[in-house]
Amino acid sequence: MINFVCPGCLSSHAANEAFAKLRARCVMCGVSIRIPAANGQTAERLAPLPSPSRPVSTARPAKPKPSARSAGLRPVTPGFEEVDDSSDVFDLELREDEDIQPTRKKKRKAKEADEEPESAIDHEMRRAMDNEIAHAEAAFRKEATAEIEAPDAVDVEAKRKQKRQLAIGGVALLSFALIGYFAFSGGSKPKPQLAAPRDPAPIAKVEEKKPEPPKIEPPKKVEKPPEPMAVAPEPRLAAREGIPFAASRMLSERSDAPAAFDKSLFGKVLLVYGTCGSVSNETIRLADRETDQGGITCFLIPESVSPTLQPGQAVAICGLYTGDLHLAHCSVVRVSASADEEFKDKEIELAGVVAPSSTTAADTDLLPTLILQPPLTDTLITIRCLFRQTERESVSKLRPGQPVTIRGRCEGRTFRVVRLHDCTIVPPTESTTGATRAAAERFFAAYEADLLPVPRPDPAVPPIFVTAEQLAVAFEANLAQANATYRYKLVEVTGKVLQRTLGTNTVILETGTRHKFQIEAIFMPSQFATLRDERSMTIRGVCVGVRGGSVRLENGQRFDPEAANPAVRTTASYLPLQSGREAIYDFLSVEKAGDNPILRYQVLFVGEDLIRSTPIRAGHFPARTLFGDPAIQPKWTRDFTKVDPKVKNQSPPTRLTRYRVQDGTIEFRDVPPPPAQPSAWWDPVFKLGMKHGESWSGEMPDGATVTYTVMGFSKGENARQMVEIRRVLKSTKESTVWEESKIMYAVGVGEVSRIVTKQSAAGQSFTGLEMRLVEAGTDPKPPEKK
Repeated sequence: MINFVCPGCLSSHAANEAFAKLRARCVMCGVSIRIPAANGQTAERLAPLPSPSRPVSTARPAKPKPSARSAGLRPVTPGFEEVDDSSDVFDLELREDEDIQPTRKKKRKAKEADEEPESAIDHEMRRAMDNEIAHAEAAFRKEATAEIEAPDAVDVEAKRKQKRQLAIGGVALLSFALIGYFAFSGGSKPKPQLAAPRDPAPIAKVEEKKPEPPKIEPPKKVEKPPEPMAVAPEPRLAAREGIPFAASRMLSERSDAPAAFDKSLFGKVLLVYGTCGSVSNETIRLADRETDQGGITCFLIPESVSPTLQPGQAVAICGLYTGDLHLAHCSVVRVSASADEEFKDKEIELAGVVAPSSTTAADTDLLPTLILQPPLTDTLITIRCLFRQTERESVSKLRPGQPVTIRGRCEGRTFRVVRLHDCTIVPPTESTTGATRAAAERFFAAYEADLLPVPRPDPAVPPIFVTAEQLAVAFEANLAQANATYRYKLVEVTGKVLQRTLGTNTVILETGTRHKFQIEAIFMPSQFATLRDERSMTIRGVCVGVRGGSVRLENGQRFDPEAANPAVRTTASYLPLQSGREAIYDFLSVEKAGDNPILRYQVLFVGEDLIRSTPIRAGHFPARTLFGDPAIQPKWTRDFTKVDPKVKNQSPPTRLTRYRVQDGTIEFRDVPPPPAQPSAWWDPVFKLGMKHGESWSGEMPDGATVTYTVMGFSKGENARQMVEIRRVLKSTKESTVWEESKIMYAVGVGEVSRIVTKQSAAGQSFTGLEMRLVEAGTDPKPPEKK
């Protein structure tokens, strides 16, 4: 049997395989189709025949006898009527030719006459005609008997001839009698008396009664002939009936298992969100990028496409899935992104961070362009801010990672790019005037909602814990099952670090020589900068499946299993305050991608309450972080330990800091050079007895607040116990931008690292200062000669 779907009314049908490729008509909706040859397809719709020039009768002709080809086969299922191309059944029903019309009219009149009640005159006429036929038959039998009994063989042939003539005459008489009866018996008019036909044989006369005058009946209403059967219109599928599906999800899931995907969705109505790749009078192709060759093909209902639909425009389409990434009977539900209602064609202000590869002139007619940094590694869209030529100088001063507020008019999304036109840079002190203000993080999320295969994982849901080797084995053994278990879910993967790459901000976890997949985790630049040189690591991220020969984790974050241990607390051993202790630190001022200024300080604990920091070297650092892998050596240009008596002011001034322990809190304050007096405010840099998640704070004389929080405990190099403290400094004058520092302390050593960043309300960060402990006993290299 062949199972197929009617393209007119979407009803399912089945037909014998012998009827494959034959023309048929659905009596449910009237659509002319051709039965497909393969199972599970939609029947081909055929063009209807031209409409007749006059009203067409709805009476169906008698069914033709089955041909030898179809004899003994099962008929088409109810709802469809098989029509052979070689027969005239289809044409006779939809078109009445001139040579067929008279015969059909006679048959119709005969049928109508049979259905009318018989009057008294009709009854008498029929009795007279029956008597005449009976006498003719008796005479014929008499002569036939005499002919047989005659002994003369010579007249046998003549009598046989006469017999044939009598038979022909009887048949003719019977035919004329039937024609006369049907011609004059129907209708309301009086019927004339039937004249006796001539007959070569003597027929007895039949006494006839005079006909009674006919009764005058009121004229019957002339009914209009029925209208010809109209072809059922193409179905319009309601959007609320469709199963929501992102185009990217359809492409991804079908590439994994094409047959299973087509089987699960065949014949179902889908509401597909995506991007218009190309459009014609009959089809729309959904594609994420302009260069995509494949995609989802949508066959449209006539006149259902909006004239404003353009390639690259966001679109939602409702249609019937027929397999092979094809949708039939499609209609356009929406021709805009879900975020357009809030942002498109409006003046908006975005608070974000400048992306590393910001200024570009591609496809912008060489206009100054700024790109905002996405909040996540797997963000699907790019935000381009286009400035006028007069703003080129102000744009060129912006540096990657710098917080910035941009004002411009939103053009909407084209493929995966959202553009802001006529942009200007908003100073931090300027207030909003009539523009819609939004954080870049929310703007990104709103415009990528129609492109995400599935919603992002809920951070409140606990992650899936797995080792790197277990995750690799799962994807090698059964890809479909692994995708269902891990893909687009939050996971925590533990493994040995094989490689760290600064340029791509990636960490690769080793899985062993027997496995073909390794685990690749991608970090945001700010998160990657905080990673330490560790042999093993636990990484939390979103698993997106196999990408480029590895199992990939997006939005990677280093996770410390010991950070939430409530039994571990801060102690004085994390910050040993001992007279005579010495440490050397490098301070890097992050200003650009390379050649940032760097200073090396000697920190000495003098007495019981004083710390003296003295600069010993200065130079340039050919990177923007001290914590890259592999480690990069600075380029020293000055040595402050060698004093030249001829040169004045050779080194920066020495910095003095006093410390004290007050109510279990270690406090610091700077001592300025005389004659200035130190401030009365003490900074509570460290508090004893604090556990994970606990905080303490203080208020500065100008109203600003500083808050410290224990972020967690961990094991560092040489199995040293370490604690991470986060310091947040907020000003009362500016609430959208604040300073945030990440400080690491080691037991018996003290402070080992510090990263100072500028944070914005969008959740983005710009690193401005980094400090790293130089191991004790290292001999600083002399300055490089120019």
